Amino acid sequence: QEQEGAVRISCRTLEWAPAVDAAALMQRFGGGGHARAAGALVSGSLDDVRERVLAAGLPVETHGAHAHVTIRTGSERETFWAQRIAFLRANPNAS
Repeated sequence: QEQEGAVRISCRTLEWAPAVDAAALMQRFGGGGHARAAGALVSGSLDDVRERVLAAGLPVETHGAHAHVTIRTGSERETFWAQRIAFLRANPNAS
């Protein structure tokens, strides 16, 4: 069930090192789950939540760490690799 003004976050991560703990990332937003699959429901716009997820991904200690994140409202949906994008924003010269 969708709630007005709320964005649902779904996070999936890879099982091999370097790994991101999806539950730990989603706990920052009041959510939970497991190390490889977790989620949260937060208030805000899609743009606001995207920026908050990317900010929570910093600092990224390992270049190869990824978290596949989907954020959605009732009518909009966006999927992105949060940790990779956050790393590249913090390290623009990385390949």
